Amino acid sequence: MNYRKINLLVIPMTLMMLTVVVGDLLLINNREYHVFFSVVTLLYLLPYLYVILWSRYQLPFAWSIVFFIVLKVYFIVMGNVNGSIILSDGGDAAAFHIPQAQNLTSFADYIDHLFSLGGVYNGRLTHVLLALYSTVLAYFNFDQFAYINIYNIAYIFNSFICVGTLFVYYRAALIYSSSVGFSRRAVWFIAFNPFFLLITSLPQKEPLLFFALSLFLFFLVQVKKNYFILLASLLIILLERVYMIPLLVIIVVLFDNKKIITPMNIFLVLAGLILIERFIGFETALSMHEGHVESLTELEGSFVGGHGFISNIIRTFFGPAFFRPFLSEYISDNILYLSHSLLFIFYSYIAIKSIANPKRIGVVILISYLYVLAFVPFHGTFKTLLVVSFSGLFLDKISFIKRFNKPEMKIMATKQQRRSVPIG
Repeated sequence: MNYRKINLLVIPMTLMMLTVVVGDLLLINNREYHVFFSVVTLLYLLPYLYVILWSRYQLPFAWSIVFFIVLKVYFIVMGNVNGSIILSDGGDAAAFHIPQAQNLTSFADYIDHLFSLGGVYNGRLTHVLLALYSTVLAYFNFDQFAYINIYNIAYIFNSFICVGTLFVYYRAALIYSSSVGFSRRAVWFIAFNPFFLLITSLPQKEPLLFFALSLFLFFLVQVKKNYFILLASLLIILLERVYMIPLLVIIVVLFDNKKIITPMNIFLVLAGLILIERFIGFETALSMHEGHVESLTELEGSFVGGHGFISNIIRTFFGPAFFRPFLSEYISDNILYLSHSLLFIFYSYIAIKSIANPKRIGVVILISYLYVLAFVPFHGTFKTLLVVSFSGLFLDKISFIKRFNKPEMKIMATKQQRRSVPIG
C-alpha cells in the first residue's frame, strides 16, 4: 500500500476523532446551543459518509478495530473526567436494567429470571450479566451499587462484545460479497456509526442485540446453513427483545425468495409461534405491545401530528427529524449525539433504496421498515438498531463507487488454486 492510499485511509478517521475531542471541549462548559456545534458535527459526518459513499480505498479491518478501541478508551476516560457518566444516570439503564439486575443474588435467581414464564421479558440476559458484573465489583471491594462503577465495568465488557460483533460482521460481509473492500466498508459503516458507538456504551441490552443480529446476518449469508448459529442468535433475541422473533423468522423465510416454502421454513414459522406462545403468550405480548405504544405516544415528541396510516409512513421512513440538532432544545451531551440525529436523512435514503432493490439484503431492510411501520412506527431506537445492523451489507446499492464490490477473494482463491497445481 502506497503513502497516498495510507493518507486517504487515515485522514478521515483522524479528522473524525479530532472532531469528537473538539466537540467535547466546546460542550464541556457550555450546554446552550450554538450553530457552530452543528458545523463541527459535520466534520465527523462528512468523512464518515465519504468513506461509505465515495472512497475507493477502505481502512483495513485490523485498523478499524484499533481505531474503534481508541475511541472507546477515550469515551470512558472522558466520561469519568468530566462527570458525564453521572449526568446520564437516569435513563433506561438506571431506571430499569440495573434495578432488575440488583434483584438477582444467586445462580437460582439467574436461571429463574432467564427462563421463567412471568416477570419482565426485555433484557433478561443483560440483567444477569449486570448482576455478574456487580459480583466482580464486590469481589474487588468496589461499591457494587454505585452507578459509575456499574457503568464502567459494563462499558468494558460491552466493548469486548462490540469487538466480537465487528469480527462476526466482517466475516458475514466477506461471505456475502467475496470482497475484502466490501467487507472493510461494511465494518467501517457499523463500527463508527454514532448510534452504535453511543448505545453500546450503556448498561443496556443493545450490545447483545447487535451481537445477536450479526450472528443472524452470518447465518443468512451462508450457503450451507448452520442452524446452531441461528438458534444462538434467536435465543439471545428471545431473552433480550422477544417481539423481534417474528421479524427474524419472516426474514429467514423471505431472504431467499426462490425457496420460500421449504420444510425448514415451515418448521421455523411453527417453532417461532409455539416459542412465543409458550414463553410469553400472544395475549400477554399484545398487552405489552399496547402498553409500549401508549408509553411512547405519550411522550408527544413527534413533529408529525397524529398516528394515522400516512403519518406513520412518514414517521417510519423519514423520521425522526434530522434537523433536531439545529434546534436549541435538542442540544445533547456530545457531537456523536448530534451526528446520530443528522444521519436520519441518510437512513431515509437507505429506506428508499431498499424499496427500489427488494432482493437479498434489500428485502431484509425493507421488511424491517415494514415491521416497524406495522407495530412501532414511533420507536426510533428500534428502527435505528435494525437499519444499522443490516445496512452494512447493502452498501453496494447506496455507494456511488461500484468498483469496491470486485470479488477480490475469488480472484485470490483462483491464484491459490493455480499455485497449488503441480507442474507437469
